[in-house]
Amino acid sequence: MGPLPLASAALASTLGNVTGNSILVGMASAMSTLGGQAFGAKSYPVLGQILQRALVILTLAAVPIAVAWGAAERMLLALGQDPGIARASALYIRALIPGLFFYAWNLCVQVGAHAVRGAHCRPRFHPRTSSTPQILNDPP
Repeated sequence: MGPLPLASAALASTLGNVTGNSILVGMASAMSTLGGQAFGAKSYPVLGQILQRALVILTLAAVPIAVAWGAAERMLLALGQDPGIARASALYIRALIPGLFFYAWNLCVQVGAHAVRGAHCRPRFHPRTSSTPQILNDPP
């Protein structure tokens, strides 16, 4: 791989992580808190509603991100990036747009499963290192 494809892939990956993935992860983290509370309160229908709403909200949030990714070449050129790198990076990040939506849905399912799984974990202190809490799984 030459320097142009490598630089383009690195720039597109960074742009995707900063402008897309990190935003979706931050939004999905709210579901973790709400889902854990609903599960702890044994309000399973509410947990389902939270998951459904998170799927819709993250899908809607992915739309403007996808539009921004579609205009990546213009944005990168406006920021003073080399035209060859900007063009190749834009091509790369446009190929990632469909995965953005799948990533949003995957986050919702992962965070929802973590809310349920996390309810079965509680911190305990190990006898030899009592100052360090360790997470031990309780059976469901």
